[in-house]
Amino acid sequence: MSEEMHWPWGFGHTPLLQLLGFCARTEMPAEQIPRLQRMASRVDDFGSLIQAAEDHALGPLLHRHLQALAPNTLPDDVRRGLVGLHLRHKQVNARRGRALAEIFGALHQRGIHALSLKGGALAFDVYPEPGLRPMRDLDIFIAAEDGAQAMRTLQALGYTAAEHGVPDGHHHLPAMRRELDGLEQVVELHVRLFSREDLRRAPVLDDSWPRRRSYELEGQRIDTLCDEDMLWFVYRHGFTMPFSSEPMRLIWVADVHALVESRLHSLDWSRVRRELPRLWRVLPLFHCVTPWSARVLSELELRVDDLPLGPVDDYRGWPREAFRWERGQLSRTLAPSWWWTSLRHSTNIRGPVGRGYTRVAHAWRMLRQGSRHVRTGP
Repeated sequence: MSEEMHWPWGFGHTPLLQLLGFCARTEMPAEQIPRLQRMASRVDDFGSLIQAAEDHALGPLLHRHLQALAPNTLPDDVRRGLVGLHLRHKQVNARRGRALAEIFGALHQRGIHALSLKGGALAFDVYPEPGLRPMRDLDIFIAAEDGAQAMRTLQALGYTAAEHGVPDGHHHLPAMRRELDGLEQVVELHVRLFSREDLRRAPVLDDSWPRRRSYELEGQRIDTLCDEDMLWFVYRHGFTMPFSSEPMRLIWVADVHALVESRLHSLDWSRVRRELPRLWRVLPLFHCVTPWSARVLSELELRVDDLPLGPVDDYRGWPREAFRWERGQLSRTLAPSWWWTSLRHSTNIRGPVGRGYTRVAHAWRMLRQGSRHVRTGP
């Protein structure tokens, strides 16, 4: 099988999005550079590249990978724009790192157990360089009973709570904000890993604390989720949240790739298969956006050659977009791309029967959500 036939997919419907998706990884194997060059040569709207990279939080990774291309592939202004994105996120993340270390030092002094989540953990503990993983805020996982004390701790550091609250039972407390030297630091204190939707019981701190791992930042010990829990969290948070959540960002694909590729030999794959079967089932689907390395495919024995061909795209139906009586929206809502449907519902059942089952299961869930919406109102 030729190299192109071995990887016949690509994210989105445009060469630009497919290039972005292909760069949603921390390392680009040398054997994939020719394909990267071909994908870049098919892009004809480089004027949109910088904004698209920012929208998907991929600017620094795009800069990292596109440096390997021939000099005349990218316009000079695009190269300069990517350099600017890389330097800006590098500087911003350095300041966010100092803020994270200050917060954890204050929490430790008060005996509050806390775990760093999402970008605050991935940028400084998983990615090769902190500036490669943009982040919008700092997410910290605490026990619900420590919530009031943790908020007072942040207030003592100069943070103030957002004026608008959050619904009762929400998985995080009201956001805390502080502006320092022109940069707004936003902190979200999570009391559960996920919202309660589609979960029998959302994990709390006591579920993850015994398995935690630690890394050092600015001389401060930062605790975070163990690798298996972090991989599960990144998948759940990025790809299985409520249908009305924000559009998918390709940085979430990069997070999964970074964890699997860099922790291939330290992740407890027997635990993943045994306790997190939904996660195990969907790992081959990420190959459709940017290919797994040969060592991941070999050591995990991931089946990718028989994945169905078809659009690899995000969900674009109701309620993410306003309701309209039109055929296109009904199709987008009840019959989105096979890739998104399999990833969202963690099925990945091969063959026509499996794809049909996945589509029917998704349509049933959407109809149930629609009936609840009609009964309770928007």
